[in-house]
This record gives sequence, structure tokens and C-alpha cells, in this order.
Amino acid sequence: MLKRMLGLGLAASLIAGVIIGCGSSKGPAPALPTGTVYLFVADTPICDVLTFRSLITGLTVHRAEDNSTHPILGSNSAFKVNFASLRDTPSILAIASLPEGTYDQATVTFTSPDIVLFDNTQTPPVRTVSGTIARGSTLQFPIEPNLVVSHSQISALQWDFDLLHTIQVDTSGNLTGALTPTMTFSALTAGVNQGFGEMDDLVGFVTTLSANAVASTAFVGTIGMQFFSNSVSSAGGPSVNIDLFGTPGAILTADVSGGGSGYQVGDVLSITGGGGTGGTATVTAVNSGTVAGLSLTTSGRGYASTAGASTTETVSSAGGTGATVDITVDPPVPYCFGPPPLAGQYCNIQPANQLLTDTLIEVDGFVDSKGNLQANTVLDASGAPIVNKVEAEDVESPANNQIAGIGIVTSVNTDSLGNIMSFGFYLRDEEPDDSSSLPLDQVATVSVSTNGPACVPALTPPPPVCSTVYDVSARSTNFAGLAFGPNTIWPGQELIVSGVFANTGAGGKSSYTMAARKIILKLQTHQGSFVSLLQAGSDDKTGAFEFACCNDAFSGQPLLVFTNGPNGKAQSGQTVFAQTQFVNVGGLNALTTNGTLLIKGILFYENEATTINGVQVPAGTFVMLAKEVHQL
Repeated sequence: MLKRMLGLGLAASLIAGVIIGCGSSKGPAPALPTGTVYLFVADTPICDVLTFRSLITGLTVHRAEDNSTHPILGSNSAFKVNFASLRDTPSILAIASLPEGTYDQATVTFTSPDIVLFDNTQTPPVRTVSGTIARGSTLQFPIEPNLVVSHSQISALQWDFDLLHTIQVDTSGNLTGALTPTMTFSALTAGVNQGFGEMDDLVGFVTTLSANAVASTAFVGTIGMQFFSNSVSSAGGPSVNIDLFGTPGAILTADVSGGGSGYQVGDVLSITGGGGTGGTATVTAVNSGTVAGLSLTTSGRGYASTAGASTTETVSSAGGTGATVDITVDPPVPYCFGPPPLAGQYCNIQPANQLLTDTLIEVDGFVDSKGNLQANTVLDASGAPIVNKVEAEDVESPANNQIAGIGIVTSVNTDSLGNIMSFGFYLRDEEPDDSSSLPLDQVATVSVSTNGPACVPALTPPPPVCSTVYDVSARSTNFAGLAFGPNTIWPGQELIVSGVFANTGAGGKSSYTMAARKIILKLQTHQGSFVSLLQAGSDDKTGAFEFACCNDAFSGQPLLVFTNGPNGKAQSGQTVFAQTQFVNVGGLNALTTNGTLLIKGILFYENEATTINGVQVPAGTFVMLAKEVHQL
């Protein structure tokens, strides 16, 4: 099962409130007690808008009790926010301290945005539109429900930017640059299990790393994480501390050492050697009663890596004896760094002391009522953590022209076998920001390599020759077990590309290339409409349907959306699969061709015909494994 185990202490302090009043005889009025407010930002996307980037120069809130205003974002902490990249997924924009009280209005100041559209009539297929804000750059909006800040308490304010109704269209339905900013501000109430709401695929990079000296405790270290590296402020966006937890001495692998005798497939062995407790393994193969194969069932705790650890049979129909196992122990601070090297593992598990600053990381989680960001952790059957769901992608080094680009595939160049040799990549965001050297909003040519050792994990500077690594970030959403690699990249997919860039242009014209070290298929949201139901299980949540995406990048080609419900696939090895969430719609049988859908998930391209959950998938089909089906 998935539980929230990773506490993330946010780097915010309770600052003394502002002093109000004056008068030499009475002295200053006492400072108001303060509380801490977290500002989340999200958007409702619109078709074909790749970028809607605006500089937010100020955001203040109005305190009802005394008509005072207080900044959440000031001019010295301005942010360039690409609202189009949020796509129905909130992120942390700011952390502020406000005097206690009730806040009923928000005022936001921002510049006219850079708008980039996908346009198949252009080469490359992107077009820039100048945005014009009809009502000026400073706008006021009510906070409904009101934000109530209490002394020494955590409060949360949600800012939803509705791009779907902000960008106007002409009589032919074409997007124009005329803007009527449409947004809402609302106070959030912390839920019992999910705090202030789920945040998927938070992207940032490691700024600090510290270890806990007390090895016997579950708390084993802290990672500092930086958001919004492209902010104007020299300090960057908000920084948070990820407090890592683990189970000391958890078993990572268990392999047959001595096979014993009298065993049958399905027997459960309790691992009694190695100094720990709670570890079990299930017999998966026998040869005349001798154990020939094992699958680790529970990781236990307190073990040391041991060759020939003894076992005791706990579930048996044959009375087997004498089997021993070779065990290796989980790193004390596990996180993910790439695809799993062994079948059944969740990912390539690494200890935090191998994590370097400037590493790009992705985290799923939510802020709880105590101000901690709780991230998902993979647990074994006994409840012991297997790995913290912190995905480390690659070490970025702007000094060596190595950054992580986030964007959309616009074109592909393949060999005779259909393998990608290079592809056009619209660069929407960078981590960390190096846009002065590698400009945003242009199409770079990304090359891939099959020569040499794997590029990642590897220290910087990068090796001169290495093979591109391919990975999927939202592993628990890949309930169909689909593969991602050099023959499954296609226009329309959203990727993270970590690599070394260069300007290869000539004659005063710029032309940028990236040599990819690692390519990550990331969680993404696509907008469109329901076409037809292909399959629906008895739970009404497990099945498949045809989906018409309104993005011109797909050239009208429908997507097949697969969902995973209570009757779907629950687990494979260490990976517990997420169930698809249905928002504003009861289930598969309630979907209609009227209205708009947002599908959040992983978008695969199947270049060969296959069958998924009994549904035939023709060659050359996009397959979306859905984490969420949201009806607007």
C-alpha cells in the first residue's frame, strides 16, 4: 500500500507582525501575532497554448479588520511563472508570514505575458502571440472563502488561473492575444489524509544535503529543494527541506544461497539470520524440493548484509528445511535514481549520501496542517518503507552547459528500424535557469546516443561518450507496465531532457542542440473530449476509452486512455499502482461526448501493435495511462 511517510519541513519562519499606530506618549502598538501562509498556484489549461509566461511583480492581500494590505509576493521577489506548464497541477509559489486575521481580497500585479502556441502551419510548429491585458496589469479578486490566519498556525491560499477563459478567440475560434484575466483565490482547509491537497510532480533541484548522526532513528537526513529557479529574485523561488525517513536494516534483495529440501512453490520463509526481524521471502521455484527461486515479500528491519542467512519455514505444505539466503540491506536513506536494475524493484534505489547538489529531483506530495510536505513512500507488506518517492534525475551544471529542459516533442528523426536518432524539442522551462545561454521558447534539436556506458548516474562533468538513459517519472501510474525508450518518442509528448547544449548556428543565426544524457517521460495533462467507451469493468473505474485531444500536435489522432480501479492491477513487485481518480464524474459509464475532459497521466507511444488489458492497440497509437480523469 502507499502511505505518506516523508516529512518535508518547509523553510519558513514565523516573522514578527507589522507595527501599527503612532504617538510619542503612548508608544507603538503591540505587534500583531502572525501565522504562516503557503501560496499554491495552478491553472486550467487551454488547447495549443505551450507557454503563458508572465512576470508576477506583486501579490498582496487585504486584512478585513483594519483595511490594511500585506504582501505575499513583493517586488523584490518577483517570479516568472509559466502558467501553461502547471496544467491542472498546483505548485508552491511562495511562503509568507501574515498578521492573524481575516483576508478577503487579493491584488495581483503582473506583466503582459509571453504566449507561445503550437501551430502546424509553421516550421518549426510554434508561433508567438503578443498578449494584451484588457483591464491593466494590477487586478483585484475576492478571496472566497476568506483566508483566516491564526497565530502560529499554518494556512493555505490557492490561486487558480483559468487560461481556458483568459485567452480570447476570434469568430473562427482562433486564439488571439486579447486577454481577460480570469482567476480565483480561495482558502484551503487541510484534510485528514491529504492536507492542503495533492501536488503531482513537483520539480526542483537539490541545494543542500545533511545527514542525521543518530543512526538508530528513523529520521536519516534532509534534502534542501529549490523551486522556480527562473525567478527574478537572486534568492530564487521558495526553498523547502525534505526530511528523509527510512527503516534501518531493511532487506533490499534476498537470493538463494542453499536450497535445502522438502519445499514447494508458495512456501513462505522467515529470514532468521542476519540479525534482524520481520523479513520474509516466498518460494517461486523448486527443483525436486530444493529452493531454486525466491521473491522478497517483506523487508523487515535491523538486518546486515549477510551471505547464507538462515531461514525458518512459516507457511508450508511440505515441511521444507535447510534453505539459506544471501541478503543485501537497503541503503539507510533510499531515493530513486533511474530505472530498476532488478526485476520487481520499484526503481534504482540509492542512499542519500550519493545525492549531489544541483541534482534535478521530482516529488509528489502535499502540505499538511503542521507545515510539512508529505511525499509518497513505497511500503512493503509489513509497513516498512522501501524507498522515499524522491526521483533524482541528473546532476545539472550550467558551467558545463548542462541543464534539464522541460518541453514538448515537435518532430522526430528515426533510423530504418524506427529508433529515434534526434527530435525537435520545444523548450518551455529550464532547471536550473540558464536562459541567457539557452533561450526559452525555441525548438532545439535533441540527439540521443547508444555508445558507451550509461550517462546517468554519473558525476559532472559528463563523460565524453555515453549512452542516453530513458526513464518514466510517475512509476506508480504505469499500471500497464509499458516501456519507454528510443523507439517510443513521438510529437506531442512532454519530456524532461537532461543534456549538454551548444549553439551550432552560423552567420549570426542561432541554432541550438542538446546531447541527451537522460530523457524522462513525465506526468502530463491533456485536454479534449470523450469519444467512445472501449471497456468498463464492474467497478466502473477500470477500463479504457477513446479520447480526442484538442492539441494540434496530435494532428487529430485519437488517444486511447486506460484507467485503473479497484478491480485493476494493484501491485507488481515493490510497485503499488495508483488508482485512477475521477473528478466531477462518477466513472467510465458516466462519460459523455458533451463537455471537456482533462486527462492527467503518462503518455506512451506504441509503435507496434499490442494488447493492454484485453483491448487491442494498433501500431502507431498514443496510450494515456490515467492518474486522473477530470471533467470540467
